[in-house]
Amino acid sequence: MNVLDAGCGPGRLTLPLAENVGPTGEVTAIDIQEGMLRQAQERAQKAHLTNIRFLQTGPGEGKLDRNHFDRAVLVTVLLRSPRPGSGITGDLWNA
Repeated sequence: MNVLDAGCGPGRLTLPLAENVGPTGEVTAIDIQEGMLRQAQERAQKAHLTNIRFLQTGPGEGKLDRNHFDRAVLVTVLLRSPRPGSGITGDLWNA
């Protein structure tokens, strides 16, 4: 199984996902923040998980393979994404 963890942050869900898909599966963890990806990578290394691919990107930026993922996990990602075409970024852009 191939799982996308969009907006993975420090890997709170990434690591359990990687454990669940097992050595024949893969988790692709993406985040727009380099620091969050670094934290997730460090946690994955400490847990000896090698089935995680890390990418610094956001959803919809065209850097992910089409029709590759069996499941996708997004937790509070949309509230932290830029509002398309508005120039507004950050939390709760629609508030």
